[in-house]
Amino acid sequence: MTHSSTEVSPGWHELRGRPLLTFGLCLFGMTLSTADQALFSYAIPGILREFEVGLEVVGFLLSASFGVAAFTVVIAGMLTDRLGRVRVFALLLAASATCVGLHALADDISALAILRILGFALAAGMYPITSTIVLEASPDRYRGMLAGLLQLSYPLGFYLGSILASSLLDTYGWRSIFYPAFAVIAVALWIGRSLPEPEAFAALGRERKEHGLVTVPKLRFSKLFSGKWRARALICLVASAVMNLSIGGFTFFIPTFLTETKGLSDSKAAGLAGLTYLIGALGYLLSSYVGQYVLTRRNTLIMWIWLGALFYALAIWYAETVAGLTLLLGLTVMFLFGSEAVRMPMVGELFPTELRATASAASGSLGVTLGLLIAPLLIGYLVPKVGWHLTLGFTGVLPLFFAGALFLFIENKKSDEKLEDYF
Repeated sequence: MTHSSTEVSPGWHELRGRPLLTFGLCLFGMTLSTADQALFSYAIPGILREFEVGLEVVGFLLSASFGVAAFTVVIAGMLTDRLGRVRVFALLLAASATCVGLHALADDISALAILRILGFALAAGMYPITSTIVLEASPDRYRGMLAGLLQLSYPLGFYLGSILASSLLDTYGWRSIFYPAFAVIAVALWIGRSLPEPEAFAALGRERKEHGLVTVPKLRFSKLFSGKWRARALICLVASAVMNLSIGGFTFFIPTFLTETKGLSDSKAAGLAGLTYLIGALGYLLSSYVGQYVLTRRNTLIMWIWLGALFYALAIWYAETVAGLTLLLGLTVMFLFGSEAVRMPMVGELFPTELRATASAASGSLGVTLGLLIAPLLIGYLVPKVGWHLTLGFTGVLPLFFAGALFLFIENKKSDEKLEDYF
């Protein structure tokens, strides 16, 4: 008992101060950014009415956003390894918030489309940056836990956005919900001044100075996909894209699946889908804990992906009652979406400090963006031809088993190993 207390106490002592400050500021910034991006979905009905366009125009706009984001996440990662983590994070947060705030002033659908695409693309670039910052600033025994919990910015941001939209839309219209985004610019400047640069990156700069090298290194994208890093970079990229093909299909189309195959009304389908996300939030906490303290992150990731595939299949083909659908789809979200809490930290840990943000972007976030880009196009094509059940089986269940199998080829590292000892 005494030995256990001795082991835990120093870790908590390490966690206080700079690590928790870094985590809190990154979570706060990412939650605000996610809330900004969530506002667009609540504004769609008003946008359609005011600009007199069809839903297919909004669908194309969303796909274009993911397409541009596929490039910006990689560029953001490379600039982060070149210029510094905190500087690029604060800049992207401020620029994205500016684009979102300007939604309120768009006078036609073309201007709105440009602002949406730019705002989303800039926001997407922040995810690998904040993951890298938290990884490098956290004590080893809490590193994966904190980096995993950072992913809670997604459900927290969507919840915050829904509160803001519901309080303004009916009274002031769709444009009103975007004005608060301008306040995020001031928050971004404050975060840029308050957030400390991770010591690992700062030490790299000092080392280069001591050896008489240029402080700012060259961009490292080619190095990532060459030599000893190529295999793990490609595996993480492809596996991340495949599993997010499934996540994208679930996110975009589960309400429609419920209305067209299970006989639910639009409002009941939306309510059920929202409840599954609430249930599924527990998966982020569980996977972070299990990946850090019970299993390795790689094994936890594979287990969560395959369990998500199993519950997804059961929900699609066997659940008929509302209670059954809620339970099985909630478990799907718990494991499938919860797997992101171990995937992002694991990808960052696989690469050295000089490549970490680039790798998190190019092998992690780029895969996410590609999966989300392909999902609506592929599902929209398949549903009229083979129906909902086979479509979700081909684009949702099978890709998850394949993604889990790909991650088996990643080296199974101990979760509490020091970052510098990985290489």
